[in-house]
Amino acid sequence: MGFKTLDTRIYAICGILAVLVMSVDVIIGIILDPTWNFNDNVICDLGVSDDATIATSFLISCCASGILFIISSMMWMSKDSKLMKMTGIFTILSGISLMAVGILDKTTDPVHQFMVIIYATLFIIAIAFACIEDIKKHNHTLVFGFAILAVYGVISLFGVFPYILTQFLLMSYVFVWYLLKCIGEFNPSTESLRRIIGLD
Repeated sequence: MGFKTLDTRIYAICGILAVLVMSVDVIIGIILDPTWNFNDNVICDLGVSDDATIATSFLISCCASGILFIISSMMWMSKDSKLMKMTGIFTILSGISLMAVGILDKTTDPVHQFMVIIYATLFIIAIAFACIEDIKKHNHTLVFGFAILAVYGVISLFGVFPYILTQFLLMSYVFVWYLLKCIGEFNPSTESLRRIIGLD
């Protein structure tokens, strides 16, 4: 009962869609917005694009992905592991924060910037709990990637790397991590993948 009443695959599909919806929208928005460039803009600038369609699409994708992340978090909440339940709780909070990022666009700065930081921080904490669980299972592949990201993040605090590069790397790691975990949950027969990403 409880969180296990729905098939895990449904939660996994929601997680996969959460990643794809946001990623595809950002990529298409960057391609179609003639004023957006890597030297002067950040991802959230799509939410205040002069093109109303791009701006609206960014808002919708943030809200849709946020809801999908919240639904998919039930997959982690259904686990017996307390660490994975914590991953689920923080995924829910990050999903809510992502929705706020879209609704409170850059016209609301500094509130918007605060929500971006909260969203990223909550998702990283969610991954950290899962990484601890992976370490307990002696699965270190995704943990190694998390460690590299952590070192990069600390260095970036000193302004060594462009902010947009940091933003893209963070988004890419978080989304790839979530995508791999959800694919593994969706298809339990992929034993090698599940072993690598710490699901067995």
